[in-house]
Amino acid sequence: MIITLLFYGFAAILVIAALGLITSRNPVHSALFLVLAFFQSAMLWLLMEAEFLAVVLLLVYVGAVMVLFLFVVMMLDINMERMREGYTRYMPLGIGVAVVVILEIGNVIWFRSQDLPFLTVPEPHPAGYSNTKELGSVLYTEYVYAFELAAFVLLFIEIRCPDAYRDDEAHFLGLIRGLYVKRNAPLDAERARKLGAELLDPAAPHERIALCFEGLGVASLSVLRELYANPSPHVAFYAAAAGLRLEDHLAGDVMAVIAGRPNDEFRFRAIRALAHAEGMANTAHALRRLLGDDDARVCVAAYEALAKRRDAAIESYVLGSGSFALDLIPGAGKNLVYVRRTEQRRIALFGADLHCTTPVFYRAVDGSLTITAQPDDEQLTVLRTVVATGNVSPAISASPQLPKLILLMGRRAGVDSDDKVTGLGLDYSAVAHAVYRLCKDKSVNANFMLEQPNVAELFGPARQTERPESE
Repeated sequence: MIITLLFYGFAAILVIAALGLITSRNPVHSALFLVLAFFQSAMLWLLMEAEFLAVVLLLVYVGAVMVLFLFVVMMLDINMERMREGYTRYMPLGIGVAVVVILEIGNVIWFRSQDLPFLTVPEPHPAGYSNTKELGSVLYTEYVYAFELAAFVLLFIEIRCPDAYRDDEAHFLGLIRGLYVKRNAPLDAERARKLGAELLDPAAPHERIALCFEGLGVASLSVLRELYANPSPHVAFYAAAAGLRLEDHLAGDVMAVIAGRPNDEFRFRAIRALAHAEGMANTAHALRRLLGDDDARVCVAAYEALAKRRDAAIESYVLGSGSFALDLIPGAGKNLVYVRRTEQRRIALFGADLHCTTPVFYRAVDGSLTITAQPDDEQLTVLRTVVATGNVSPAISASPQLPKLILLMGRRAGVDSDDKVTGLGLDYSAVAHAVYRLCKDKSVNANFMLEQPNVAELFGPARQTERPESE
């Protein structure tokens, strides 16, 4: 008798909570009515001796899911009037669903009144019975694979990176963390002002603030443009970095100025930032000017940025069966050979007239390549040796021009119709070592530079990682 009274009591409150859920005009009140409905459903589970399901319902749905719902409801700017527009269009569908539900309830009541054997109340379980234990024994034996699969599906989250951020996934993930959920024009303008005030603080997480600016979009440009001329280097740089991502041409000019300052602490980061401004001609001109800088590191950084933009100032050849590339930058100032060994391996030649100066003698460590030239020789003599067999090729005449020599070494081994050797089929390591030794022996009129990333240049001054207060 007591169980029956409790059932009807909990069921009545559950029905009232469900009605309140669908009739309340306030979304927060609706969410609270749903919490009440969950509690009453848990009580009904307890009456059915399914205590495990009752506890899971409270812990998972009330303790986690509904808390998340409440946060989302309070953060979203829901226009209730707009949601009610066109409500009558769904009235036929709603009436149809209601009729089906009423028929199902009536069907259950009718079968109940017939007192059929399969609807009899189950016998009470003994005192030592544990619903949790029984459920666990079945779940982890008969349905263990289905359980593991469900756990994987619940924990698996896939974030697809757009093609525009394919080469900079770290920036994309940082941008996701800087996005705002609740958006409208007045609120975005207020947030931009608060972010601008925070950016002035030397101890603030400037990079995170720049990502938040970028997440706000064009609504933040008015504040960013005021910060471009700020005398603090960090303010001007991070404001310009956010503006550059938003395709603001003024930001491109500011970043070009920072990249051209010899003693600016953000100079190298500014050069790398210009690599992402592919649609701005002013930034391309700034990078090309830096190819003639007196600092070789600046020339290399500008070249790296232009290479990412696939700029026409760089003439590129794929060698070594696609394992590395030769880049020619004739518009650079000083003669320089730069060898990159990370990501896509490249050999870059800066300057218009890089050539070997006689006398020349180079022999690879394994004896696979020999390059010689006497003081009066106009051409180089190249010998290719097959290390495994010891076979030596006939003497090959090669141009002393360094680009042509590298092309000869790196191209696929073969001859043309006149029996002239067109390539030796050497790999990246062999070509890079040969060029390195020729430069070190002063047999090439250029300095040699091997890629050695500097932490301060790559990542800038040390910064804190806290989130901006306006988030």
